Amino acid sequence: MDIKNGIVVFEKEGVDFPTRGVIIGNGAYKPGELGGKYKGATVGTSPAYGCSAQVVEVTVDEETGKVAVDAMKDAHDCGFAINRTNVEWQMRGSLSMGLGEALHGDEGEREEIGGIMSVLFTQSWDVIQDRDHEYTKFIMDAYLPEMADMGLIPVGGYYMEVGFGPRIIAVFSVNEMEEVLKTITDKKFKDLLQQLKTIVFNYRGSVLEPTGAVKRGKYTIQKGVWKFNQYYDLKPGVKKAYADFVINEHLPVMDKISFVEVTGGWNVVLGGVSEIIAEFTFKDPMDIGRLLANEEYRRITLKLRNEFAVNYMNRILRSTERFDEPRWFK
Repeated sequence: MDIKNGIVVFEKEGVDFPTRGVIIGNGAYKPGELGGKYKGATVGTSPAYGCSAQVVEVTVDEETGKVAVDAMKDAHDCGFAINRTNVEWQMRGSLSMGLGEALHGDEGEREEIGGIMSVLFTQSWDVIQDRDHEYTKFIMDAYLPEMADMGLIPVGGYYMEVGFGPRIIAVFSVNEMEEVLKTITDKKFKDLLQQLKTIVFNYRGSVLEPTGAVKRGKYTIQKGVWKFNQYYDLKPGVKKAYADFVINEHLPVMDKISFVEVTGGWNVVLGGVSEIIAEFTFKDPMDIGRLLANEEYRRITLKLRNEFAVNYMNRILRSTERFDEPRWFK
């Protein structure tokens, strides 16, 4: 028996395929230890591999790091395709699986290379006078644990020491924008927020997404630190020039200043008082003064304000002990 031009040909005389029914063959093959422990490792565990090549065209937002897939091409050396439809859909499946692994692969591995970028949900408020004891009990025993149960993981709590706005700031982290938007529109969150508002005033909330140029990797719990944050909007028509300035001038200068960490650059998606937040972290509050007196920092900040930013503001925040690895945090 042979296959020629997609047709089964019987070389032995006397074999009548249409009248003899379906030809069935039995066999077995057991490959060696070829697969790994990663997702999809058990697929195609055979020493007989075909050759393939893929080309993917993407568009990357340089500010947010978001990837849009524009087109995908796949070439596979599979030999003669007896069932063309099966082959084509198998190739489509491999493209989809590879794309998923590339964009949403193993979190542990991607975190090491900075592939996952947290989305932040921030809240700020002042406590109603003479309600401090009730407030503290509610925050520790109810509010923070329930927020974590809803997927909003507390990663920072701050007092506003110098600047504008309410005095208390809470910061929560999630992996995806869709998660936070779904949570804050849920009835459970709304009911919890209404309980909070009975003991606080001047409430504000905002959703922040990271700029791809500044911060990559999961946002970790901020313990025993001070923050110097910049808040501003961009002038019209300077978005591309601003991105080049951040990557080629601002970040290189900040990297050379040893006592400060550029923890995050954030686009304000919802709420807030500005379009952009630049987040700097210090172990010692005295270093904030050193930064403000640093000539290189003053030079790039002056360029930022003159050429790119409007409505520029800043403030100094001190981390609270209330959010430092709470007892229910895992």
